[in-house]
Amino acid sequence: MAGETENGDALERIAASVAALVALMVAQMTSPSRTKPWTQQDLIIALHRGGLRSKDIVAALGTTRNAVDPVLSRYRKAKEKKPSRPVAPENAE
Repeated sequence: MAGETENGDALERIAASVAALVALMVAQMTSPSRTKPWTQQDLIIALHRGGLRSKDIVAALGTTRNAVDPVLSRYRKAKEKKPSRPVAPENAE
């Protein structure tokens, strides 16, 4: 049914918008000492951490994929390069 598909798409867009607002509010509440305004890069990363897809971030911020995708790519690469904590052997003496 075409109507059901349209309703599902509309509900998905509404859910993505609500998720974007929640992600931003949580990020803001967890760093109340922040005095500088949020940069676009900060917003993109916060929304990504909140679980939004790239296209939903584009819609939420009213920007383009060319602005969002490079930021997410650099963020993912930096996240991969972080060294994991070494695990100490259990029987180290």
